[in-house]
Amino acid sequence: MIVPGECLKQRLQMGRVASWREGVASMVRDGAYFRGYGGVCLRDVPYTMLELGIYDNLKSWYGSTGRHRLRSRSSEENRRGGGGGAANEGTTATTTQLFLSRTDEIVIAAVTGGITGFLTNPFDAVKTKLMVDDNLHSTRAVLYTGVWDCFRKTVRDHGWGS
Repeated sequence: MIVPGECLKQRLQMGRVASWREGVASMVRDGAYFRGYGGVCLRDVPYTMLELGIYDNLKSWYGSTGRHRLRSRSSEENRRGGGGGAANEGTTATTTQLFLSRTDEIVIAAVTGGITGFLTNPFDAVKTKLMVDDNLHSTRAVLYTGVWDCFRKTVRDHGWGS
């Protein structure tokens, strides 16, 4: 449901339809439920990969700065707390975990989102153009034949900074 929902959202935001009912009806009429699917994949796959990688690396980096709390737990505490350790029956090995404050977590998540959004914004622009490219308000043909055609025409018409 990501692609139809995203397509409906884009049409509403661009003023192509006046209501969600009109939007759904136009998508059914035009067969546009999955218009922009390639663009969504092109945006979401790198976004998720970058988001997870950057977030984990920022947490690790922040942990190495010494501005955090470490908490040691014995294997007995891990077993009681659901942290695993059944394989270590009878041992008292100790593990150390990084604990960040909520503020630290929020700041790291915000920085991650900013970096990831900046890097994937060109893909989001292509996705949006594909989803709102229709002939609802004109007699013209569809402007883009696909993801790469949209990307190529955007760069050609507006430059790399677009």
